[in-house]
Amino acid sequence: MSVHSAAVLPAPRAPLAVVTATTPEPAADEILVRVRAVAVNPVDWVIQGTSRITYRWLQTPAVLGSDVAGEVVAVGSGVSRFRVGQRVFGLATGTDKGRDPLREGAFQEHTVLLERLAAPTPDTLTDEEAAVFPLGVSTAACALFQPAHLGLRMPTGETPSEQGGVVVVWGGSTSVGMNAIQLARAAGYDVVSTASSRTAATVRALGADGGVDYTAASAVD
Repeated sequence: MSVHSAAVLPAPRAPLAVVTATTPEPAADEILVRVRAVAVNPVDWVIQGTSRITYRWLQTPAVLGSDVAGEVVAVGSGVSRFRVGQRVFGLATGTDKGRDPLREGAFQEHTVLLERLAAPTPDTLTDEEAAVFPLGVSTAACALFQPAHLGLRMPTGETPSEQGGVVVVWGGSTSVGMNAIQLARAAGYDVVSTASSRTAATVRALGADGGVDYTAASAVD
């Protein structure tokens, strides 16, 4: 039996504790990842401090964290997109309803990721750079494309043709906002984004066709 170190939330509103955990075996649709980098998100301290209210289903002890980058050390029997030794980044789902918070949390040396929520890390990115993407990308994608939200047409992976339609991104220089701008552009939409004078050039460089100063009194007109 293999073991590794994990930062565990032992009880609601408690400090994290580093403990020895059993390294899991990946299920058929999972990969086991040796974690090289993680990102800390606001939701992590929200869960730590308010899980009895906001994440009532979450049982402790639990391993928090959503953003992971590292390398594959084992693959499930149904996995076809990844191989052992490959660098990947992905979204850890341990705090989602119905998932296992000890097997699937990010803040540990080994974690399992669902194959469909992982991607190969480009050679141009370090693990630290790749680790900031998963939660921001997935949050933006859910808001834009899921039928329960905006339900917009999805990118196809090809060069987008201008198909009409405008997406307004409020807070385009945030993590979610920057991903939303690029995803909407990839789907063929024009994008207008709010920004400050300091970040206006950034949102335009990401693909926003126009920018609105969110501090202006006319920003919501």
